[in-house]
Amino acid sequence: MIDRMAVADDQVGDIDIPRGSTVIVYVYGAHHAPAHWQSPETFDPERFIKGSDKLRTPFTYLPFGGGPRVCIGNHYAMLQILMILSEPAQKI
Repeated sequence: MIDRMAVADDQVGDIDIPRGSTVIVYVYGAHHAPAHWQSPETFDPERFIKGSDKLRTPFTYLPFGGGPRVCIGNHYAMLQILMILSEPAQKI
């Protein structure tokens, strides 16, 4: 989950959010929402290939958060993933 504090009164849908309230983004719920993902509980890496991204909004998938407070380690994590995956790929 990602939490933020509302700096001003706001409204999301028909829910009022008073200034100073803590708002929590339920990332797991967003990543498993049937409204945004076909078969959300199925492991399907192909859903992230180019072309299928038109089906989602920019904040449907939040592996490192989003916006101005995105995780500072996201680029390092992606580099580590590439390094780890390149090792077995070289042996094929």
